[in-house]
Amino acid sequence: MRKTHRNVEFVINSSDGVEWTWDTFPLMDFVSGQPMHGKVRGTEADAVKACLMAIDAAFEEKSN
Repeated sequence: MRKTHRNVEFVINSSDGVEWTWDTFPLMDFVSGQPMHGKVRGTEADAVKACLMAIDAAFEEKSN
């Protein structure tokens, strides 16, 4: 299921409930339109937090 943060869609996935991946799908008007990917060990909440932080950081970089 895709979720949205700052008008950027993202997906969190795990095959074992321990190692999680996240992928973002920004629109071209946001964050250069470049997809971002990441991996984290922990809970789904940890993966969501890491993804949201990456999206926020990308917006910070764009505004500077």
